[in-house]
Amino acid sequence: MQTISKIKNISSFGIIRTFIVLFAIILTPELSSAEEFTCDGIKYTPIADKAEVMVSGYEKGLSGDLIIPETVSYNNTEYTVTQIGKSAMSHCSGLTSISFPNSLKVISNYAIEFCESLKQLVLPNSLVEIGDFAFYVCKDLTSIIIPGSVVTIGINPFLCCFSLQSIDVAEDNPEYMSIDGVLYNSAVTTLISAPCAKKTVDIPESVTTIGTKAFYNSNIDTLVLPESVTTIEESAFAASYLDSIKFSNNLTTMGSAAFMNCYSLDNVFLPNSLTTVPDYAFASCYSM
Repeated sequence: MQTISKIKNISSFGIIRTFIVLFAIILTPELSSAEEFTCDGIKYTPIADKAEVMVSGYEKGLSGDLIIPETVSYNNTEYTVTQIGKSAMSHCSGLTSISFPNSLKVISNYAIEFCESLKQLVLPNSLVEIGDFAFYVCKDLTSIIIPGSVVTIGINPFLCCFSLQSIDVAEDNPEYMSIDGVLYNSAVTTLISAPCAKKTVDIPESVTTIGTKAFYNSNIDTLVLPESVTTIEESAFAASYLDSIKFSNNLTTMGSAAFMNCYSLDNVFLPNSLTTVPDYAFASCYSM
């Protein structure tokens, strides 16, 4: 009888707890999804629980010089523009320049991809993060300056910017550095991005890692890696115009597809320190 009593008590407790949870759900107001709105040809989406919005798209026909405001108003609420969302300005091929607000904090992955007529960008001092491939195939962009406020940069944001000749970094940036127009981390141990249009690069002796897609589709034709380089990451030189490269004798790691589609590459001599050649490392290197 005592065991049966315990089971009854436990069952009663479970019913009461379930009732309390259901009652709380009924009393909790429903949270509506963020409502996208449009202002001056730009689409915005409010960020939950904040008086902030991200740029989430644009209306067809947007072109020329775009000025993104610091604040926008909708339904009697003023919002601060803090983000450019993923692929928000994708394929806006008529844009020639973008002026960002000083409130902007984040440019997301692929945010401004395939803006093929874009020639000028001024990144604000409020910017904290630049996402993966943020300016992918902005083929008319020739230069960029990364402000001191940026502390996070994703995988090569300037991938396939075919006219890009220099990536400069403000002197007060604590995380990144530019040497001869090439982007490195502040310790100059990782080469993050080499501009596509740059034909020669002298890599400092401190560099240990060539980052993912760092030289992707680059115009560079010959390269000597310093003895400090131990790692070449995934697709680091893929689709580049490289025809010869001298490897470091301390190279131990090579990522997949590191030299894939390097059609001109020939006479490659791998060092004894590299014991494993990954999948597709030299795939479609037809001159080898």
